[in-house]
Amino acid sequence: MPDELIPGATSSTYILQPADVGRFIYCRVTATNVAGFASVDAAQVGPIAPIVIADVTPPTITSVATVTNVENTVLVHGLTANETVSWTIDGGTDAGRFEIVGSTLRWLGNGTKDFEAPDDSNLDNVYDVQVRATDGSGNISQQIVIVTVTDVVEAGLPTSPTLVVSPFIADTTPESGVPLGCDPGVWAGDAPITFHFEWHKVEVDTPPPVGATGTPVGLLLTITRP
Repeated sequence: MPDELIPGATSSTYILQPADVGRFIYCRVTATNVAGFASVDAAQVGPIAPIVIADVTPPTITSVATVTNVENTVLVHGLTANETVSWTIDGGTDAGRFEIVGSTLRWLGNGTKDFEAPDDSNLDNVYDVQVRATDGSGNISQQIVIVTVTDVVEAGLPTSPTLVVSPFIADTTPESGVPLGCDPGVWAGDAPITFHFEWHKVEVDTPPPVGATGTPVGLLLTITRP
């Protein structure tokens, strides 16, 4: 590219311009007195590089700040930002209950939480932790993440059958050759309840045994659970 005189550049100071990027710059100095003049070129500098604008803009954290975690399950909360960042835990009253692996916030040791035995700072199953996002220029942003542990209704121990209404034989005037029917009564307990019937006979009319409600029961019933 030919030698190009920069218009207006006639002082001892010159501010480099975007059009100078990639070029070499030198300065020609001319000394003049009553006897005449002499010129010499200062050594070139270059090539001229583009200006580097410092990144001073902090990243924007785009992942949500409130999370629900069902008890007895691992926590997997993905942390995201609008640029490439590194993630660290930066505080919070329950910071010691968390860890970050890559960009995933999880319980310390990838464990789980028990709703019935909370270990957050005020024992209310609401855990808070502050995370920090740091970009390549060292700019940071922070966010407080609130994780709420929710309860799961857990199955209790099975309940054995309990008599509510006693069994009874519907026909009170039995005769030979006539079928008798026994109503099993009403029972409380975990379903399904199955019934086994045994018919007995005795020589004399005797008081029936007493059932669970104190009501006389005329039959021996065996209750089985599948």
